[in-house]
Amino acid sequence: MNIINNLLIKYKHNLLDKKVKELQAELELKETEIADLTSKNQISDSTITNLENKILFLENDIDQLKKSRFRTTIIFKQNIAKQF
Repeated sequence: MNIINNLLIKYKHNLLDKKVKELQAELELKETEIADLTSKNQISDSTITNLENKILFLENDIDQLKKSRFRTTIIFKQNIAKQF
């Protein structure tokens, strides 16, 4: 009976060892996936920041063009008024 108990304990121990190794492998895979997603998230954040900066730059360009157009229109109207 003692031999059977020892074999049963050894079997259960091996089974638990196998399960622990499977769980460790799964955990390592999840950690790798998390690291990959974190990296992708950082790249996305950087891309978003770059796009936001480009939008601000373009908005500034638009404002400058509007001001330039307004000044050009005023000068044009003044020149027309001088002719008459």
